[in-house]
Amino acid sequence: MTLCIKIYQEINLDNPNNIVSEVINSFTSRLSHDEALSLAVQRLMDYCKYNTCAIITVDRKGCPIIRIARGLSNDYIKSFYAGCDTDIMNDIMKTGKEVLITKSHPMFNKSGYRFEHDYKVLFAVPLSIHGKTIGIMYMDTNSDALFSKEEMKIFTDIANLCTLIIDNKVNLEELHILDNMTGTYTYNYFYEELRKEMKRASRSNRPLAILIASIGHIKEYNSVYGHLAGDAAIKAISEIVRSSLRDTDTASRYAARFAVLFPDTGSDGAKKVAERICSDLNESSVFKDKQPSLTLRIGIASFPENGEDEDTLVSTAEKNLFESKRKGGTSITA
Repeated sequence: MTLCIKIYQEINLDNPNNIVSEVINSFTSRLSHDEALSLAVQRLMDYCKYNTCAIITVDRKGCPIIRIARGLSNDYIKSFYAGCDTDIMNDIMKTGKEVLITKSHPMFNKSGYRFEHDYKVLFAVPLSIHGKTIGIMYMDTNSDALFSKEEMKIFTDIANLCTLIIDNKVNLEELHILDNMTGTYTYNYFYEELRKEMKRASRSNRPLAILIASIGHIKEYNSVYGHLAGDAAIKAISEIVRSSLRDTDTASRYAARFAVLFPDTGSDGAKKVAERICSDLNESSVFKDKQPSLTLRIGIASFPENGEDEDTLVSTAEKNLFESKRKGGTSITA
């Protein structure tokens, strides 16, 4: 983050006393990413007297998440992930252009062009970096007075700075949530996503399923072909698993196991995917004529049938996995 801050310090050297420089100086202290973003929003609120100011980004599945906000209720922030009418965000994400909405704007009365509260003036800018828009930052007010050019310039500068902070945070997160060997997620990330999706499924009364798979005979395979070959086998199976999933599904690996999360999918849907994975494994040329033959033992559990919290759901999938092991060979238990 230090390099990004230095770049922005150089940009603002001609006006070292403005609010942007004040926020930059705060960023150079020992604040976390979220603390820095929160401080930026609060400084803007103090300076411009907005009613609302918020930073909204999209997660890896394309779902919008309010990262930092002032003027929005906790209930609204919590429910936002579950699905909100966000036409304004979608339009800015597509065009990459800022928008200023007043009473004369054609979208002023559209429900998708407001968030929790009504407003008289709203200004929103894209958060773009490396040619990609990762979210928006917006402010609104109930005052009849338009935002001044200076206010919009300061807001845009700080939004650009916040984009750098968010990008840096995401890059650091990637180092901790991705499995280096396979490129799938870590189990900790899977469990966090499961916790989020369980809450969303409960609120929206939608199904959810998980799959836990264990590679059979991997120890014997390592003994015959060596650990490098064993690692290559795990990578190949990982590719088979990932190729069978949707963008909204989450695959993770720990040791010789895989855990997969299927939002908006019941037990039958997860079982069909499991069957496809097993079929692709049997047909894979990577393992043709190899002895011992690697197998997949799979356990499936679904919400709400098999549990209404993540611990119970994982426990049920584990029990079904052990049942598949008891059956022997490649087997699926749901």
